[in-house]
Amino acid sequence: MIDAMGATDLNDFSVPKQTVFGLVARSVGNLQGVDLLLRAERIVEARTITRCLVENLVLLASIYARPDRTLEELQRDFVKSRVVRADILAKGGSDVIEPEQLARLQAFASDLRGRHPKTSYLNQTRLAADTFAEGAMATYSLLSDDAAHATVASLARHILLQQSGARELIPYPEPSVSEACHTAATATNMTLGLLLGSRDIFGNALGEQDILKLHTELSAVKARWPPRPGTLDPT
Repeated sequence: MIDAMGATDLNDFSVPKQTVFGLVARSVGNLQGVDLLLRAERIVEARTITRCLVENLVLLASIYARPDRTLEELQRDFVKSRVVRADILAKGGSDVIEPEQLARLQAFASDLRGRHPKTSYLNQTRLAADTFAEGAMATYSLLSDDAAHATVASLARHILLQQSGARELIPYPEPSVSEACHTAATATNMTLGLLLGSRDIFGNALGEQDILKLHTELSAVKARWPPRPGTLDPT
């Protein structure tokens, strides 16, 4: 991607565009992770990583719509998480942290607060608002509820109520073919959406033919779904 645009280093690009490259790299790893987890029939874990791909797309869409504001939100989130961690350590670790280390920790948190008085965690709904990824929030909520978070829906996968009234613990719930296909399709679509958004951010200079090839291949794969009866192979 960098070579195709005649650059040699990430420093040749603005910070928002460097962030886009980071999102592309992260998405490549996430997509490969989903593939490996589906092949291992770890549906909960695969859907959790698929949720990460939705987050990648939402953040990229926000950068596309409002780059400066999005980078400010990322910075505020970075500071917020570190200040909160420092406060927790300072409060709960006072009995085990050496006084000198505790003083350094408190000074670190105080300095961050002074330089960045406004802090807040990233809010996916706020990032997605008025962007091309706004519709993805329904999928994000679904994946959060049935896989990523410890909710009634996600825990129900692991505690099976038998007809006798006994309950069985299931560490690795058996995925259905339809859910495996849905997970693979969602992960792939989110990645394609991110690549298309990246192309637009870089002014249509980003591997147009490669993206078109991926889209063609995805369409061909979809035409073969569902997979062979009795298998979970989404390809």
